[in-house]
Formats: sequence, structure tokens, C-alpha cells
Amino acid sequence: MQNLKIATFNVNGIGGRLPNLLQWLEKERPDIVCLQELKAQDKAFPAGDIEAAGYGSIHHGQASWNGVAILARDSEPLLLLNPVLAPHLKNAGVDAWVRGEDHPTDHAPTWIEIASRKS
Repeated sequence: MQNLKIATFNVNGIGGRLPNLLQWLEKERPDIVCLQELKAQDKAFPAGDIEAAGYGSIHHGQASWNGVAILARDSEPLLLLNPVLAPHLKNAGVDAWVRGEDHPTDHAPTWIEIASRKS
């Protein structure tokens, strides 16, 4: 059985922390990485640098505070988003009812049941 290494990294501004991220990716070699707090618009996301490091990426940038990305080593991540869920998701954290409990995800995707969500 092959292990899958999944990691999260709060970059706190991709512009200034890109060298740290690239060094960390080379050292740790995670298979999947969830980045948060990009603090950059989509056009400023360094997709070329990340691809040169061996990772495909999808991202949703925002200026100032938020912005997230998912990186996948040696491949392009595939984002499948149910159109019913899309309006209920936020870029930085999703507060959802999970198995009947209010559960903040802290920047990570979660399974949610819209039918049980309290509006």
C-alpha cells in the first residue's frame, strides 16, 4: 500500500513567501497541498514557479486577506464542485452542519448536506 502525504500551508502572502514554499515543497515532497491566505489576485498567483517545482495547481485568489490553492505533485488537481453547493462555500473556511454538528473547516473542504444546513 502506497502512502499519500497531504499537507496544509498558511503562506500568509504568496508573493513574499514563495521562496519558503518552494523550499518546503522540495524538502517535504507532499502529494497534495492546501494553501491558504494567498493574499493575491489570481493573476499574481505564481503558477509557473509551482509547476516548475513539479506541482499542478488550482487557485482562487483574493487581495488582502484570503485566497486558497490546491497543489498536486506530478499532476493537475481536479476540482469537482456541485453547482448546488457553490453558493454556500466561502474562500476562507466553510461553516457547515456535518453529521448534525456545527463544524468550522478552517480552510479545508468538507462534506456538507445542504438539506440539513440551517439558513
